[in-house]
Amino acid sequence: MTITKKKISHNISNNIGISINDSEALFHIFNKLITEKLFLGYQIKIARFGVFTLKKTKKRTGRNPLTKKEYIIDSMEKATFKPSNVIKNKIN
Repeated sequence: MTITKKKISHNISNNIGISINDSEALFHIFNKLITEKLFLGYQIKIARFGVFTLKKTKKRTGRNPLTKKEYIIDSMEKATFKPSNVIKNKIN
């Protein structure tokens, strides 16, 4: 099952008792804050939830499976999330 931004916004709206528009705005601000701080090099730690960080990937060779043509894929930064032990224990 996929959880979308819209579903998260509806859950926020129902649990807190605010309008759906306000909950969507709240979620958008949270998402923007995480993105901006990661871009600036910060590590975002949310207690009992997890840690958001940037991870730099290595330069590598990619291949088109149909044509077998090889391409160089440059290194890039990816956002990663490591859940806290509280989250891990709830999942397992």
